[in-house]
Amino acid sequence: MENEEIKKLVDLKYKEKIEGGYKIEELWNNMDLIKIKSDGIYFVVGRIKDINKKLEENANGATVEIRKKNKIINKLLKGESLKEFQDKLDYLKERSKDNEDIILYIGSATRKNSDGLYKRIKEYIQWGYGKGQIHAGGRAIWQIPKCKEILKFYWIRLASSEESKDMEAKLIKKYENKFGKIPFANMKREKKN
Repeated sequence: MENEEIKKLVDLKYKEKIEGGYKIEELWNNMDLIKIKSDGIYFVVGRIKDINKKLEENANGATVEIRKKNKIINKLLKGESLKEFQDKLDYLKERSKDNEDIILYIGSATRKNSDGLYKRIKEYIQWGYGKGQIHAGGRAIWQIPKCKEILKFYWIRLASSEESKDMEAKLIKKYENKFGKIPFANMKREKKN
């Protein structure tokens, strides 16, 4: 499946390699859709018109289930100031004039100590449902009401861990150069190896 927002961001050689397009709840109900043991890059994407205006109500963290589950997670949620989060909200409102998908998060997955894309995306989704291990990166996604019904995952398989980390850093920088901010749920700029 294709996504125009991702296609605008990635180099020509990767445009035909974009896979996925599954909603979060689809992946939660069928993890076999992401059985990909490969290094790669992944994206969380949403159509801005579908993102509920009540986003501000959850400005302090992720879902209630996650916050109850573990005090360590609550500490992690304090890593971003309310001002930084408000700046991101303002940016989303500005982009909401466009009636198109926007990239909300860019992450990388490596097979070094895991199963690459499969494990990373699975951990991300499980954490959003209050299960599994901590996946603090991209946590702002869970602050979007109905995110599981309206946001989608896409990915690109890559040949190596180095290529994944390098591409993640390049795409975040390219996104920032284009829009003046890093993606909504990315907490920081990733460094190249």
